[in-house]
Amino acid sequence: MNFHEFILIGVLFQFFDINIGTFDVIPDFVGFLMIAYAFSRAKARDAKLGMWCAAMLSISSLVEVVWPSLLEDSVNLWLQILAIILGLVTVLYFACIFSVSKDILQGEDSRFPVVFISVQLVMELFTSIGMHFPLGIFEGLMIVVMVLLFGFYIYFIVFLWQRVKRERVLLEEVNGSS
Repeated sequence: MNFHEFILIGVLFQFFDINIGTFDVIPDFVGFLMIAYAFSRAKARDAKLGMWCAAMLSISSLVEVVWPSLLEDSVNLWLQILAIILGLVTVLYFACIFSVSKDILQGEDSRFPVVFISVQLVMELFTSIGMHFPLGIFEGLMIVVMVLLFGFYIYFIVFLWQRVKRERVLLEEVNGSS
């Protein structure tokens, strides 16, 4: 499998939450591990950073599975700081996916990564400071943000699928000329 195929499958593990009771059939940490593996195989500028971000997110996801109440909304300042750091690592993780993808596809350009990262940053900012808004305003804005984010994730999956096909073509051309 190529880089984009591993990334796509890993993202699908994160996107689909199928639970039987409290058991997560498709755990997010497996998706993060697949993505960390994809980064470890890539020979691109930001691959190592992406691997470390995916590994950190895998560990935090595993902690959520083992000890779900630990990372829930908390009044504990240190846990709030940890949540903000994990949010920023998530944004950096997505930036690495886009950067390595661009390196692999030799400069394939798109405006989507910039818009997607911007939406992720706004989401992180909103979740960090949103708790200080009146409850009615916070809930209304959160619904709008979640709907927008859902749409962006759907497009992200389509974006990755297109990149899977482009990388296959590129690999076929390289293998065909060898």
